[in-house]
Amino acid sequence: MSATGNSSYGTIRRSVLAIALALLLLALGSGQAVAGTSVPGGARTNLSIDGGTARLVGPEALITVACEGPRDGFCSGTLSFHRAGQTREEPFSVGAGSRESLAVFVGRGFAVSGGSAVAVARTAQAGGGLAQSRAVVRFR
Repeated sequence: MSATGNSSYGTIRRSVLAIALALLLLALGSGQAVAGTSVPGGARTNLSIDGGTARLVGPEALITVACEGPRDGFCSGTLSFHRAGQTREEPFSVGAGSRESLAVFVGRGFAVSGGSAVAVARTAQAGGGLAQSRAVVRFR
């Protein structure tokens, strides 16, 4: 597939995920129950960043995360990398109690092997607001 085709697919994927996240946050703010986001008793969920490294694969950085919270909940929000005054951000949704690798589109010139960035995960809470976790990660 051409570079243009990959870029278009990535843009479409990010747009769909961003719209889903916006709808989730809108529903949470209005007090409506959203499937997979309501947590019994208002228990908190949080996305933790594991390992301190992000693996560069083409234009994306893969980072391992774990969703902490009740097993029937979800961690949904945004994962971003901050480096040299620039930010790269992607929406996520991960089932509670699981570990996954998330891909963040970083493009060219943002990350180099051996370089580092601050990773920030912001997780929407069932009762409103956001939980935030941070870690310094090294790109490899």
